[in-house]
Amino acid sequence: MKFADFRRKLAQYWYRFSQNKASIAGLIITVTIVLVTILAPYVTPYPEHAGVFVDFRNTFKPPSSANWFGTDQVGRDIFTRSIFGYRFSLIMAGTVLGIAVPLGVVLGLVSGYFGGWIESLIMRLTDIVLALPPLAMAIAVSAVLGSDLGNTMIALAMIWWTWYARLVHGMVVSLRNEEYVEAAQIMGASKLHIMFREILPNCAPAILVKTTLDAAFVIELSAGLSFLGLGVRPPEPALGTMVAEGARYLPANWWMTVFPALAILVLIFGLNWLADGLRDVLDVDL
Repeated sequence: MKFADFRRKLAQYWYRFSQNKASIAGLIITVTIVLVTILAPYVTPYPEHAGVFVDFRNTFKPPSSANWFGTDQVGRDIFTRSIFGYRFSLIMAGTVLGIAVPLGVVLGLVSGYFGGWIESLIMRLTDIVLALPPLAMAIAVSAVLGSDLGNTMIALAMIWWTWYARLVHGMVVSLRNEEYVEAAQIMGASKLHIMFREILPNCAPAILVKTTLDAAFVIELSAGLSFLGLGVRPPEPALGTMVAEGARYLPANWWMTVFPALAILVLIFGLNWLADGLRDVLDVDL
């Protein structure tokens, strides 16, 4: 594709995307949170509050100009800790999907293209793993290996690849007999070339949309696991952990729970709105 054609197509995509105001809002929210999280040590008022910090003179302070989200039971600024808390949410989503997406896509491509016993083996394995609830799997792995962030991410990645294998497998089965695939076979293209250069690009829009949706799902699940005491441990500022800690001081110190919970919801809504816009633009039906 020529560069001029690429720019024209990109402009068309952007025009369609920009017609949906919720999608624009989702894009702005997601990009802003990612940038603020990266720059957290420089844009938060009290970066030292993200770790081990105690100031008993400022415990349970309500929201004010000095502490926008108030302070917690040991005097730490909740706004600062919420911004740093996004780091663990984004690391969780990035790592889980960074493992699950390539693994699931490759297995889906192989099973869909080759068929036969390879397809049966991979799809049966996928069915078995899909029967395991992600939350239960994460709890089980944490109970055996210990409840830290790494083990939780491994547990979720062990299950998450299955949805991508299923998605790509179904698309490859419908695409492998298309004329352009048969033309590549006649021209002597290798199987790897056909899978990754001819078929995979046609699966990419659906994979992109699903990855964006799943990022919100992983973040929601990681917050739930942190709330249950799995994954990130105090004093690290995981949003789910902050909600759980704040719940012990309700209703008098409501801000300790409300603001971290709102931080989770804002990121989840942003990713979902962004995914909806991508789905409309790329004409993907999931």
